[in-house]
Amino acid sequence: MELGVKNYVFLITYTLLMLCLIMNFSVIMGIFSKITMLLMPFVFGFIIAYVINWPYEFIKEKVSKYIVNKKSANLVCIVLSYLIVFGVFAFIFITIIPRIYGSLVQFMDNFSQYTQSFVSMAKNLEKKLKLDQLTYNYLDTIIKNLPGLLERSAQGFFSNMFNFTKNFAIGIYNWIIGIIISFYFIASKDKLICQLKLLISVYIPPRFSESVLKVLRLTHVKFGKFLIGKIIDSLIIGMLCFLGTSILQTPYTLLISVIVAITNIIPFFGPFIGAVPCILILLVVSPLKAIWFTVFILILQQIDGNIIGPKILGNTVGIS
Repeated sequence: MELGVKNYVFLITYTLLMLCLIMNFSVIMGIFSKITMLLMPFVFGFIIAYVINWPYEFIKEKVSKYIVNKKSANLVCIVLSYLIVFGVFAFIFITIIPRIYGSLVQFMDNFSQYTQSFVSMAKNLEKKLKLDQLTYNYLDTIIKNLPGLLERSAQGFFSNMFNFTKNFAIGIYNWIIGIIISFYFIASKDKLICQLKLLISVYIPPRFSESVLKVLRLTHVKFGKFLIGKIIDSLIIGMLCFLGTSILQTPYTLLISVIVAITNIIPFFGPFIGAVPCILILLVVSPLKAIWFTVFILILQQIDGNIIGPKILGNTVGIS
């Protein structure tokens, strides 16, 4: 009887709680959003610390042989890890980003010229094909509206890019605080891991706690290796794309190669996400180059999907 009363009380309490959440959903989401904003520096700090941890572990293994004092060795390893990672990012921003920005500016400056050339080419193609009047009028209407459509698409693309840049600039503060927090995460890593193990052993039954720790260790190792392998794979694809587009004398070679390399990190859909905007850019500049690039990128993705990717990820993750 008491068990039945408890079930009813629990059901009524749960129902009232859910009704309260639904009726005050906007207020709760506002509070959740504010809490999320406050915690973002810690999220960034954890991400930075996770990335830094891989060179840190590698350097620690090498340096610990020569420096006996553990604290001094940890400090040297942390400093070297940050210098390596941020040195790579600084090199990218100093050497590659200005050239990409220059390509974008050049593309926007020449955009009207590109659209006019594209429309002229389309009209010449219409005349050569000798289409019937109805089809001719239909295609002629599309071609006349095409420059406006392309211009609106380009404006939307660069508007979104501007918004992304603005949001990135707003988040600089969080990244700076995150870097500071990440330093403490790395410096206190062993202590934090011990506290996490203690927390798991206290709140999870002993028969499950060991399995949970095993899964966490396996996830960390496999995910980290997969991430590193995917980055290496994307760098190789980016360099091969740069080499191939240079041979084909494709316009905006560096911009296209960077887009392909970055989107290639995304599993499954990344290659398609990267190829579509590149083809659209080349289609406006030179339709013939766009066709050659499409053929080249399909061949490159086949090589990546069947040879390069499985070889790198198979060795790092440990699967076929």
